[in-house]
Amino acid sequence: MDKKNTQILLLVLIVVFSGGCSTASIEDPTSSTNSQVLSPPPVTIDYSPDLEIRELIVTETSISFTVCYSLPSSDNSWVLGRLPDDVYISDEIQFVSLQSFSLVGFEEQSDSTTRTRCDRTKANLPTNFQIDQAALTVERIAAAIPEEIDWDNILQQVEMVAPGLEIEPILDQPGPGFAVVNTPTGMTALEAHNLVIGMIEPVFIGPWSLSISIDLK
Repeated sequence: MDKKNTQILLLVLIVVFSGGCSTASIEDPTSSTNSQVLSPPPVTIDYSPDLEIRELIVTETSISFTVCYSLPSSDNSWVLGRLPDDVYISDEIQFVSLQSFSLVGFEEQSDSTTRTRCDRTKANLPTNFQIDQAALTVERIAAAIPEEIDWDNILQQVEMVAPGLEIEPILDQPGPGFAVVNTPTGMTALEAHNLVIGMIEPVFIGPWSLSISIDLK
């Protein structure tokens, strides 16, 4: 299935987090099995994060920069990069996932109703990466994780959105979690995990892209 390129809001009041996503292997974000297309019916709103890249430093083997983006609401908990491949740079041949972000600070907008958040990120570059042809892409911007989870609601959503996907809540461990028991044909366990996470957390789905400008002087 092709990735939807429309800007949509997937807003659900319950969230789960499983620590395994930080060690997941990185897959091509253009994969036809991208689980984001299996989201519940979205509500479309007029939102764009107004991406800006600042203080760019590029070497032969690494890149670091500050990425700033307008928040969708007054809630300061909206962040980049909750799941693997939420944020990446690409020269259309190679993809580099950005998974490490350090808060730089917040900036007030002139209208006093929105704020801009800035985070510092860095990554190692693969051999022959064409930085002068690269772009930054943000697939999702997610909000904070609520403490309580309505598992009955989650299980109903899973049955509706992905028939054949079975999950089991893990209630006897610290913090929320779940196990993937069975997946539909063609869906990997990682895709199933990311689908459930995406279904049950407040999130804006992109993608949004911005070219990386290099000063060659």
